Amino acid sequence: MRDRAGARVALAGVALLLAAGCTVAVSGLRPESPALGTDATEFVAVESLQPVLRWEAFPTGRDYQLRRAQNIRYDLQIFRAEEDYPGALIYRRKDLPERWHQVEERLTPAARYFWTVRARFELGGEPRVTEWGCILPAEPTLREMAYRTPRTPSPFYYRFRTPAP
Repeated sequence: MRDRAGARVALAGVALLLAAGCTVAVSGLRPESPALGTDATEFVAVESLQPVLRWEAFPTGRDYQLRRAQNIRYDLQIFRAEEDYPGALIYRRKDLPERWHQVEERLTPAARYFWTVRARFELGGEPRVTEWGCILPAEPTLREMAYRTPRTPSPFYYRFRTPAP
């Protein structure tokens, strides 16, 4: 069983840092829609039960050495939230050709979800993938905890909530 108590402590620490004016960086591809809220632990409202999720293109401006990447595709995962932690994987798509995707299945109304995305590409003829995208606290202790937390699924994935019926 996952260490949910440790994850709750980490998320509470993220919330405290945000309240104190600290910022949260992103590891991996940054979400564009829904964007991160002012509080990165917030479940941002979407307007549809089949939301369009968007993320920054790969390679990003930060990825100077990866500009020669070819055959870029994206993988997407959505998890149902259970007690502020990702629960069951309820939606997965691989090899998406665009940096956006409209969820093809209706999600549950008034529900909370975690989502993440990564790039899949070739570099020098070799297949590669990036890390799954997640929030990354600026505070060193919490950043270390984010790296130690099992990455799939991670309580540091991006978040959204669907509209009520």
